[in-house]
Amino acid sequence: MRKLFGIVFLAISLNGFTQNLIPAEKKGKWGYQKEGSKKFAIKPAFEAVMPFGKMLSEGKAFVKQAGQWGIIDTKGKWLVKPTYDTLFQLKKAQILWLLAKTGKEKFILNANGEKLTPAFSDFEPYNQKIILVTKDKKWGLWQYDNGSITEILPIEHEKVGIADNELNVFYAYKNQKVRFYNVLTKKFSEEYDKHRMLRTALKEDSTLKRIVYQVVERNGKKGLFNPNDFKLILPISFDDIRLAPEGQNKILFEVLQSGLFGIFDNEGKEILPIVFERFSYLYKDFVLAMKKQQWGAYNYEGKQILSHLYQDIRYWKDANVFAVVKDSLHGIVSYEEKIILPPNYQAVDIMSFAKPFYIRLTQKNKQKIVILEGDKIVPYLKEEYEKIQNFNEKYWYAQNLLKKMLIDKATQKTWLIPPHTRIEDGKRLYLAVVDSQRVMKPYAENQPEGTFYLENQDKAFFWRPTENKLIPTTKIKEWKREAEQEDKMPQNNAIPQQNDRPKRPVRRGR
Repeated sequence: MRKLFGIVFLAISLNGFTQNLIPAEKKGKWGYQKEGSKKFAIKPAFEAVMPFGKMLSEGKAFVKQAGQWGIIDTKGKWLVKPTYDTLFQLKKAQILWLLAKTGKEKFILNANGEKLTPAFSDFEPYNQKIILVTKDKKWGLWQYDNGSITEILPIEHEKVGIADNELNVFYAYKNQKVRFYNVLTKKFSEEYDKHRMLRTALKEDSTLKRIVYQVVERNGKKGLFNPNDFKLILPISFDDIRLAPEGQNKILFEVLQSGLFGIFDNEGKEILPIVFERFSYLYKDFVLAMKKQQWGAYNYEGKQILSHLYQDIRYWKDANVFAVVKDSLHGIVSYEEKIILPPNYQAVDIMSFAKPFYIRLTQKNKQKIVILEGDKIVPYLKEEYEKIQNFNEKYWYAQNLLKKMLIDKATQKTWLIPPHTRIEDGKRLYLAVVDSQRVMKPYAENQPEGTFYLENQDKAFFWRPTENKLIPTTKIKEWKREAEQEDKMPQNNAIPQQNDRPKRPVRRGR
């Protein structure tokens, strides 16, 4: 193999050496001289020339004569006669294409300059075999194989495009109707008025290979079409069909019919009947469904998890429970719909998404914190407060009447906060300039652990509750526009809540 490679390399090198011809001009005409010589190896008879090997393989050059372009070899012999306005070579889909243009028409030529195609306006290879081609605002498909090009679809369609992920099936619009064409079987599907592509992937597939389905329409009704075998998965009888979020490696479709929703799988099996007013998908584990203005929950096998009893349902995934609203009151139920906390509260909020799961209960405008353990509620803070919020990972911020306080989460010890208009954890950062460089520094830099930053109108302090110390300091400006900072600054101890509520899912319905 090495010997053969050496012979091939030597042959190419010698060939390139013998063809070392340089463009040269004489009396307005161009030809080629051998490098280092003033004698013409190819007579100056051309209007314009390109160097040998530039834009073409070695031993060939583009030249222009009588206003037209052609190709010559190193002896000046015509390989492609000068009959084209433009002639060039480009690489697409790993193939070197020789393109010729005359007027508005283009052609693909072979290495001998013979036309491989009829005239066209533009082309784009999908891969090394399939070529999309256009002419006069019409579309077609060609196939390239062993240096020859054959027509798959004539250039007479309003639009042609890919219909599957393997480049085996294409859609083609003609006379405002669409059909699908399989290049392997060379067969067309039935005609439809319109189509819309749906792409999805199974999570268990490590390559996340996209799977393509088609929504086809006829007389205003939609069905689900498999482009690989041309069979309808769902009949053409729905007002709309769309992909449901992927869950448990199942591909599901949400359908709309006469104002109601249902769910089918990719084999046409009914998962949920068409009786629901709205759907909401949570964490891709199950679906919330509304019927008669009440929410219930189902898994992706169609099994009912929660009855249709609730005005609202939120799923706390880490705790594996549902926060529900029934008759405008809040409670908690398990995945098996066992009542963990009766719906007797004005509000029920989860304050942490890792154990321990702190739950804030609001009743009669008083708030308290309990702990959720499995399917049980365990008492935690003894007192109730007008307001209680997460301050940081170690403390609660609470308020009763005019008393504002921090509560240690572990020991439940309480410290009254001195009068202030703002309190921040000392670990929070602000922008400072050190040695002409902007750096982020903590509020309580060089202060002991457990130090807080307080502001009281135009004054500021470092506060150490465990030592009962209040140390005056310079008022700190954060790294924000002053106006924005003032707008966002909590006023009257309105500490921003952390992890009070998870983001609500987007409801799907009409």
